[in-house]
Amino acid sequence: MDISIRLKNIRENKNLSQEYVGNALGIGQSGYNKIENQKREVTVKELMKLAEIFDISIDSILKDNPYDFKLEDNSAEYRTRKDKGYEISITIKITDPAKEGEILELIKNLK
Repeated sequence: MDISIRLKNIRENKNLSQEYVGNALGIGQSGYNKIENQKREVTVKELMKLAEIFDISIDSILKDNPYDFKLEDNSAEYRTRKDKGYEISITIKITDPAKEGEILELIKNLK
């Protein structure tokens, strides 16, 4: 998957606007739009900042990492795709918000 498509998918999964991400990067919405639409390449410095903004590793941005996390209404949704042949999707209802970080760490370590 192309990095621009990956960035768009991550941004949308995190429910962030292009304006928010662009402003956080210091390039504005139009600058970030160009990255997502393959009209400009992302710099290494911007890539590092994007990982920080999205709270994921640079590796997760660069590789078509199959582990995506989405938090919504105290639920963590975990999806993994292997070999385009199947998809596993698990939804966990978090009843104790204090356990959210611990649960996400457990999910991240699943391989």
